[in-house]
Amino acid sequence: MNLVFICDVLHHVKNRAAFLARLAREVAAGTRLALIEFKEGDLPQGPPAQVKISRRAMIELLRSAGFNLLREAEAELPYQYFLELHR
Repeated sequence: MNLVFICDVLHHVKNRAAFLARLAREVAAGTRLALIEFKEGDLPQGPPAQVKISRRAMIELLRSAGFNLLREAEAELPYQYFLELHR
């Protein structure tokens, strides 16, 4: 099984849709993607609120790129959300 792990990076990427679409093209079918990003809002840790990507918007970006959501977990990380997807 192939795995791509991305943690607290996508809020820095300017053209996220193109980045994720290319990632989906480059990885083998069945590859899993583990993604962690900061939750919305003004929190004690993480980037400024205006650059954060909502969980809903992130899931839509990932689906549009060709990834399917397997599971998500918010309770385990106080300031971040975790998504597990596959292509």
